[in-house]
Amino acid sequence: MLFPLILAATALATPPLAGSYYQGDGLGVNWRLELRADGAFLFRWEGCMGTYDEKSGTWRLADGVVRLSVAKQTPNGMPESLALALVPVAWGSRVYLADPDEPQEFCNLINGGTEPRDNAHGLVFLREGDWKRPVKGRPQLPPALPCALLPSPVRGAVTRVINPKRVLVNRGSKHGLRPGMLLYLQGSAFVSYRIVLVTSSTCEAEVTFEDNHAEPGRVSTLLFDSALQPRRRQ
Repeated sequence: MLFPLILAATALATPPLAGSYYQGDGLGVNWRLELRADGAFLFRWEGCMGTYDEKSGTWRLADGVVRLSVAKQTPNGMPESLALALVPVAWGSRVYLADPDEPQEFCNLINGGTEPRDNAHGLVFLREGDWKRPVKGRPQLPPALPCALLPSPVRGAVTRVINPKRVLVNRGSKHGLRPGMLLYLQGSAFVSYRIVLVTSSTCEAEVTFEDNHAEPGRVSTLLFDSALQPRRRQ
C-alpha cells in the first residue's frame, strides 16, 4: 500500500534567497525574477514577440513565504503573470520558489518526473544554474507548501469515460492518490487528467486542457512512463 509523503509540520531552515531565478519554456514564456540582497526585486517576461511584462519593487521573507510588493510595472503588461507570494523550497543545494496558492503543482512536477530538471526550462522558478546541481531523494517541503509526494509512480487504467471531459480510474487513496494530482494517458496523444474526486480504490479525473477529450487507456502519475509504453518488436 502506497501513501503520499505529506510534509511534517516542522520548522525548516530557509536557504539564502538573494539571486536570479528562471521559469519558462524557452519560447513564449521566459520569466526571470531577481531577488536582490538589498530587498529589491525585478521581474521580466520575455517571449517570441518581445517583452510582455515587467515589474519591480521590494521583497521580504515572512513566515517562510517570500512576499513581493510591486512599486512599478508595465502599464499594459500582464497583471497576474507573477504570483506575489512564493515559497522557497530547498532540494539539496537547489532553491525553488513555488506558488503557495497552487501547492500541489510543485509536487505534481516531481511526481510527473519533470523535476528535478537538468536544464533551464521548467514550470517552477529555479535559481539560475541550479539545474546543473544534482539532487537525491525528495526535497524538504516547508509548512507553507502542503502538497503530497508519491514514493513511487501510481499506474492504473481508465475504466469508464463518464463524459467527454471526465473519466473513472481504477486507483484511489489506498494507492496514494489525492485530489489535485495529475494522471497522464500513456501511449497516445498527450492527454492529462486532474483528479477531482477520490475513493479508497477509484478516482474521478477531468481533462486539464479544453481542447482535449476524455479517452480510455492506461494512465500513470509519470508524464512518460516507460513501464507502460508498447514494447517494440525485435
